[in-house]
Amino acid sequence: MLTFKKLKFERHSSDFGWISHTKIGDKILSICAGDMFYSTPRHDLYDLSRYKRFEVSVLNEDNLVITKEVFPEYRADILPYVEIEEINDLIKRLDE
Repeated sequence: MLTFKKLKFERHSSDFGWISHTKIGDKILSICAGDMFYSTPRHDLYDLSRYKRFEVSVLNEDNLVITKEVFPEYRADILPYVEIEEINDLIKRLDE
């Protein structure tokens, strides 16, 4: 089963943090952390494991943000300060 620990992160193209784009079914889970994102801490760290919360969104295959369509209870397209446990729950729900 896919979990946060199995996601692949790379340096964001802005070079101000980290990003992961993971295809799950027909959707893409986007997770970011760093200076320009709603993460904790909100700094550019070179050790990804030091982040406790992340900015999360869901994209369709055309790279359009569809988070609130997929998860209407959030009422937002960008989910700020999401903890790893909640990310694992989102992954599970996308995978169903």
